[in-house]
Formats: sequence, structure tokens, C-alpha cells
Amino acid sequence: MICWDRRTNRQVAMLNECHTEAVTQVRFHPNKKEKLVSASVDGLMCVFDTKGDINDDEGMDSVMSVGTSVAKIGFYGKNCERLWCQTHIETLSSWNLEEAIMEADFSEMRAHASCNWSFSPVEYLIRCCYVAAFDTIWLLAGTQEGTIGYFPLHIPTPNTGTSVPAVGPASAVLTGGHNGVVRSVWSPPDSARESGATLEGLFCWTGGEDGRLCSWTEDNYAHERSTAWVSSGLVAKKAARPKRRHTPY
Repeated sequence: MICWDRRTNRQVAMLNECHTEAVTQVRFHPNKKEKLVSASVDGLMCVFDTKGDINDDEGMDSVMSVGTSVAKIGFYGKNCERLWCQTHIETLSSWNLEEAIMEADFSEMRAHASCNWSFSPVEYLIRCCYVAAFDTIWLLAGTQEGTIGYFPLHIPTPNTGTSVPAVGPASAVLTGGHNGVVRSVWSPPDSARESGATLEGLFCWTGGEDGRLCSWTEDNYAHERSTAWVSSGLVAKKAARPKRRHTPY
């Protein structure tokens, strides 16, 4: 990993001993800006402190061994004190960032998710999504036909009182927009909705291997609209509150 100072366009550090294979993700902590987390095909997640000199020895805070190739990572929790980790073999785990320990291991994630909706079996994971207002983390996963589900994750922590990780019934299902594997899902920041910006009402954007880019909106009267680019009848059903529908436009 090579670090650059954007103000001077100069290289300030090179971390070449932390990983032995390709680095797949690099993320700065949303609150503690000096904290840097990297993930790699070698199965390791490394945490660095970039306050002082950035180097492999003094700058490394901790190393977490996932045991298999890491595809994606992300922060969650009210203080972003936890880390979700998605692997290339379609498994998921949750880690305590401060203590550098695993809190939950979803090794059979696709099977558990498939049992929590009535659509085709889940065949791949897309990413996780955390909403601070509800203090809830969802797994986004999909089918070969392009149907996407938002599955709430119940992860044991000292505050939850549970000891076994679990996957809940799909809170939202997006169907009708894609006819192939969905690779990317983007949701607008919550602040955009609260401020009344142009993103208000937008649920998410999705992109898939079918070459489609779909915009999904929240609407109580989706069936009355006639401007859907696919079909006015292509709406997604929600299994949990709030009782709103999602339509691709």
C-alpha cells in the first residue's frame, strides 16, 4: 500500500510487509480519521495509526486473521466500533475493531438468507448496509435472476443479550429491475433525505451484469405511476415496516 499527500503530490509512506497478496480494500475510519484498515486476499485485516510516521512496525495497531480471501469490509455501529467482513467464498463475519476479535461468523450465509424469503435461493452476497438511526445492519444479497434482498443481521454483543448470530426475514425485496447478477448497490446518505435535497425519496441505485442501472424509489402509490422505464408493474415488496414499495425508474 502506498500513501500519498494530496497537497504536495508526494509519496509519504509505503507499507509492503503487512500483506503478502493483493490488497482488496482500504478504508479510513469515519470518526477516527487517523485509523486505516486494509484487507487482502491473504485473509488478513490490518489496522494502522497514521497520526505519526506511517510504517509497518510502529504504525500497526492490530491484525485480524479471517482465514480466507477478503472481498469487502465496512464499518458499522453507533460509533463505527465494529467491522463487517465479506469474503470471496460468500461468507460474512463481524469484528470488534477495538479488541480485534471476531464476534459473529456467518459461514452459511446464503443458506440462512434463502430460508428467510420466498424467492429463488440466494447465490451471492453484494455488501452490508448500516443505518445509524435504527442501529441495524442489513446484508444485501441476490439471485441469478437479479432479485435483491435486504436481510437484517442479529449479531451478538454485550448489549443485545443474544449469543447466537442470526439472519432475519428480508426487510425489503427489490425485484423486476434486473435479469442478471447484481454487483453494486448504492444508497444515498441519510442527510440528503432529511435536508430535502433532490435525493429525497430515492431508496438506492443498483448495477448488474445485465448492463442495467436501476434507480429504486420509495412510494406508497407506485402502482399509479406510469413512468417506469421497465414496467409500471415492476415494484418490490416490503415485508417489514415502513409499509412502502420500491419501483425502478
